[in-house]
Amino acid sequence: MNPQDNHEEELQRRERVLREREAAVRLRELEAELSRPLPSTANRDRRTSGRQLQLRSIVQIAKVVGVVAIAGLVLSLVIRVGMFVLTLAVMGGIGWIVYKLFFEPDRPK
Repeated sequence: MNPQDNHEEELQRRERVLREREAAVRLRELEAELSRPLPSTANRDRRTSGRQLQLRSIVQIAKVVGVVAIAGLVLSLVIRVGMFVLTLAVMGGIGWIVYKLFFEPDRPK
């Protein structure tokens, strides 16, 4: 055996030892994760009673109704303002036509 083979065997042995250590550390981490107690849901289930569920659903319905009512008010306001502006434009147009037809002085040709 030459020193090169001996060196390669030593490297392989060190790599094997390192892999074994890494596997052991990972196993300890996994065991620590598994040994942690899970949070209990029993207390949460007891606290959430039927009245609370009804209250939550009523609050959600009230939110939806509020959003719809506000959207309706905004839409109504937009329509009214738009109709006012349109009325002003139409009346201005009619006034301009009447002025042109009847009140504008005739220019000599």
